[in-house]
Order: sequence, then structure tokens, then C-alpha cells
Amino acid sequence: MCSYGLPESGKYEYDGRYNYSDYYYGYANAAYSTAQNLKQNGYNIYTLGFFHSLEGEYLEFGQRFMKDLQAAVHIMKLRTLKN
Repeated sequence: MCSYGLPESGKYEYDGRYNYSDYYYGYANAAYSTAQNLKQNGYNIYTLGFFHSLEGEYLEFGQRFMKDLQAAVHIMKLRTLKN
């Protein structure tokens, strides 16, 4: 799964892993629920977050969200690419 920002459209679930203090929590809950169902059915989920435009709490939530979705936790942070 690839993302360039926070979940802000699609299916919406009020109840779930995230709450009103998390950004776009209803969309994040729906995506998390879908990911959990896929993992329970034997699928592996790998995530890539391209969050170069996010900062502070938005960046922290985006990283936590993508980590929560994936099957295993391996995080590599890239800030800039050099030739």
C-alpha cells in the first residue's frame, strides 16, 4: 500500500483503533479494519508512506497509521534523495 498523505476520503468508521484526537480517524479506522480483515485471510501488507509534505503531529500520525496497517514492522525514513 502506498500513500502520499493521511487518509481523508472513502469508507468511514467512528469506532475502531483511532479516535477523535487522531487526524481523519474515521477514514483511518475503516482502512485499519480492512487491513486487519486482509491479514486474517492470509494476505501480507507492506506500506510505503511518502510524507514529505507532512510535519509534526500530522507526520507522526501518518507514520503510526502506516505502521499499524502493515504485516511486520520495518521502518526506513528517507528525508531527501541525493544523486
